[in-house]
Amino acid sequence: MLVKTNKNRFFAITTILVCLSSVVSHAGQKLDLPDIFSDHMVLQREAPISIWGNTSPGRTVVVSFADEEESTQSDEGGRWEVTLEAQDAGGPFILSANDGESTVVRTDVLVGEVWLGSGQSNMEWAVDGHPKHSNTACDEATKRLVGDGDYPQIRISAITRDHLNTPNGGWVPMSAEIRPLLPAMMSCVAIRLQKEMDVPIGIIVRCISSSPSGAWLDREIMDADSSIVAQMAHYRENVYPALLKKHQAALEKGEKSKEPARPGYEFQPWFREDTDSRGVHYNKLIAPIAPYTIRGIVWDQGEGGTGVAGVDQFEIMRALVGSWRQIWRQDELPFLYVRKNQYPSDFKEHMDAISTTMVDNHGLNQSLHPPDKDDYAKRIVASMIKHVYARRQN
Repeated sequence: MLVKTNKNRFFAITTILVCLSSVVSHAGQKLDLPDIFSDHMVLQREAPISIWGNTSPGRTVVVSFADEEESTQSDEGGRWEVTLEAQDAGGPFILSANDGESTVVRTDVLVGEVWLGSGQSNMEWAVDGHPKHSNTACDEATKRLVGDGDYPQIRISAITRDHLNTPNGGWVPMSAEIRPLLPAMMSCVAIRLQKEMDVPIGIIVRCISSSPSGAWLDREIMDADSSIVAQMAHYRENVYPALLKKHQAALEKGEKSKEPARPGYEFQPWFREDTDSRGVHYNKLIAPIAPYTIRGIVWDQGEGGTGVAGVDQFEIMRALVGSWRQIWRQDELPFLYVRKNQYPSDFKEHMDAISTTMVDNHGLNQSLHPPDKDDYAKRIVASMIKHVYARRQN
């Protein structure tokens, strides 16, 4: 009994210490903003601006920007959020947040148009190409438009696999210093959009080369989606057994045969077979920046497929578009996507039904990494003008 009593007492004391540690940790949490709120950032014009961060629980946080001041109280976890009034384009401004104990200040803040570019390699491909491979640079027209890369009114926040990564995913002005690694397509989009709009432009780039679309979809959304679950079940119960049988028969005959994708969330050849990689890019790259106020999204992905055996691209994209609109709190958030040759003939029809816009690539270079990024950018900007900005004015 003595041993049992001491054991129970030990667990009770341990539980109390863990709880106290948690309370102390929250209580001593320092005022902070997410990395996306950095010096040189661009905030979206003519729309309510979401600003959020963390501090100790129950603190009053005052956020000041331009001529506005908003206050709120942090919740029991220390999170806080305010919504600033819509602002006209301009700057530079100073953004500050104060919780009574400390102040966080962000300088050289502009207000203009903000777009998110996401997907795989063609979204991150640099002006001067891949640093480890020769003859992968963009064409001369793209290089001419980007020039020396010195556009102080254009700001970029980038996290990629092979090209530009800005410090902690924060913002930097477009400059000659980072020109060789600039994501060519969205940089051209920014330059052309600025010429069209004559306002500051912010581009957020979050992309991973070779990534399947399933890695960009929240795993909880995927598991709760009846259409996705049904397609997975059909593959597991009806398609995979036949494919496996055919594969084994070929091996027995001494023939070469590729093993069929196993049922479930298989992201070969970019991830290990035994790794559940649902939503890996969503968790690391998308969730941390929402609901940072943006005008819209440009998506360039397709060669990597879905990464989910038996599930087609439209079903993943339908769930992805809907969930991204939800976390950005914009039911009609513009979503432009670049057409891929891998898409089935009825893909556009399905995507039109969920209010997205296809950027047609017919007549442009169709190679795996087309060098004519400015030609793609022209079409993207034309779609923005027609389907986003013209609609706003009507």
